[in-house]
Amino acid sequence: MSVQIKVYKNLTDIKESWRLLNQLATDDSIYTKYDWCESWLEVFYPNAEIFLYSAYYKNKIAALIPLYLKDDFFKSINLIGDDLIDQYIFLMNHEIIRNNKDKEVINSLLSAIYKDFYNNCVIFKNLDNSYLSKYRFRNTLTINRGHVYKLKKSNFFISSKQKKKTRYLISQITKNYHQYLVDIDCDNLPQTLIPTSLNYKKNRLKEIKSFSKLIEDSYVNKMHLFFSSLHKKLLLHSSFLNIENTFVATHIGFKYKDKVYYVIPSYNDAFQKFSPGKLLLNSIIEKSFNKDFVLFDFGYGDEEYKKNYDCDKYPVSSIVLITNLSSLFSGTALKTRQFLSSSSVLRDIYIFLRKTLNYE
Repeated sequence: MSVQIKVYKNLTDIKESWRLLNQLATDDSIYTKYDWCESWLEVFYPNAEIFLYSAYYKNKIAALIPLYLKDDFFKSINLIGDDLIDQYIFLMNHEIIRNNKDKEVINSLLSAIYKDFYNNCVIFKNLDNSYLSKYRFRNTLTINRGHVYKLKKSNFFISSKQKKKTRYLISQITKNYHQYLVDIDCDNLPQTLIPTSLNYKKNRLKEIKSFSKLIEDSYVNKMHLFFSSLHKKLLLHSSFLNIENTFVATHIGFKYKDKVYYVIPSYNDAFQKFSPGKLLLNSIIEKSFNKDFVLFDFGYGDEEYKKNYDCDKYPVSSIVLITNLSSLFSGTALKTRQFLSSSSVLRDIYIFLRKTLNYE
């Protein structure tokens, strides 16, 4: 067989090959970049057992699926970075796709995963839906479906009505305050920007009784460490709108190659009448496209504000590979938990149990 599969258990063992694959891939994402995954593991799961499934075609690195063992309510095998992945795109050498060998390569990786984890629950979160029919995913249970929205530079347009609205809002700010500052993709990251952004977001999520982990202090602290690590690696995209030395709207996201990832926007409720979130978002998009970025990734979710832009919509699904009765039971439990999370009362119970059982 022309495809060889190797499984590495340490990041350093495949560091150079992984980084080479990032360079050779034409459609990879931040979520499969070596440096991003390295930071994520170091902060969130430093002692996790990892399984780096690598495919080689004609002795060259062809594709990679990075997995880790997660011990939450039950043990499961997940994609590295699963908590933050909005859309999972397979990391592949562009030559494999060009030569129509991607099916052979990815199917070989999947076959190895099915075989090696026959007695485990394997979860692919927010997998691009096109893969489900293109590659050999067999016996799967879908636990969640959704969409990812992406705006191309060629589709970005600001109407005269939007421009007028923006000018009016800015005039109202400058009329009431002396200092108004917008900084997009900060070269010098203010020391308090990340903790302030996370705190704004946490408070807002608590108000709406969100199911998000971002309401948990321990998780927020880890996110702070994670973002700080990415900043050192030049993968962080941070922006803010400041009035009288107060952060009024902020955004902490990612940047990779020619893409900007919209991850954690937040704003100060005291300035809500000026629509600071909208002002900052439009500035981020416009200034990003004026640089070398060509794609703005709004991420997962069908929020109404995304429909104000001429985005492309990509369906994604979170699936469990059903290999035995145990994986079927685990998948059903995950699907049930997803359904129950729609209840605010049950969300409170779930959060209490997480804290009680030390699963934060």
